Amino acid sequence: FPERTVDQTDIGVNVLVSSNLSYVEASLPYSNKKVNYRDSQYFYIEDTNSATLKLKADDDIRYDLFDIWGNSSYNESQLGINGYSRTNTYNWKAPYQGMPVSATAIYNTAGISNFSDAKQVKYILQLYKKTDVSENGAISVVKYERVAIDDYISNVKLTGGSLLTKDAEQSGASEYVYIEDIYDTADPPGIIANMSDQIFTAKLDFDVKTGGDFKDYANYQVLMIAALLDANGNVISNSLKRDFIVYTNARIHPEFLVPTATP
Repeated sequence: FPERTVDQTDIGVNVLVSSNLSYVEASLPYSNKKVNYRDSQYFYIEDTNSATLKLKADDDIRYDLFDIWGNSSYNESQLGINGYSRTNTYNWKAPYQGMPVSATAIYNTAGISNFSDAKQVKYILQLYKKTDVSENGAISVVKYERVAIDDYISNVKLTGGSLLTKDAEQSGASEYVYIEDIYDTADPPGIIANMSDQIFTAKLDFDVKTGGDFKDYANYQVLMIAALLDANGNVISNSLKRDFIVYTNARIHPEFLVPTATP
């Protein structure tokens, strides 16, 4: 689609439909009984000078141990957390505390025209808990409220070109901050971040606290924010993007999911 600015209202792709009528099929294309209709909507793009961020849970069957009851889903999303999950001793009544989740972030900065100014990639992780607000016995508002990360997940690891370390000065209870250098100090500098064609890949791993004395069962949103930084630590224009995954932490008795044999 063509690119246009706010003032260019006549630039874009739209649809023209033509309808002909005729008594004879052979003369239909040449009939004067014709009506044309042009759609008033235009399809276009406003700005290609921008980055994108996609965060997606990995497909992984390593943890199929926790999905053994009923019809196995092979943990295609890993985002369903059961506080009653089975343990390595195959005793589901002894809760496994710490359900593993892994996700991959694809941060595409190919559309950033001044990428040459970028020196670092900054990642921010935040956690939000779904909260229902009731009014007169009915849920009136559903919202996600920011919570302390350490209260709900543990063993958080973010890996880019290598395992990244949290920035001690910027990280706090409600967010973790990671900064990765794009280039080394050699002359000429070499690329050291996990990047190909201005596309960065980062792997996120963490354990969801569940079972045992854990009580806050709900939906949780893991938010990732990514941005390019220049030599002064400033965010490069149009590079700041965000995406999230949502996991459900619940307690389900899995034996009820075992299919019943057909008589």
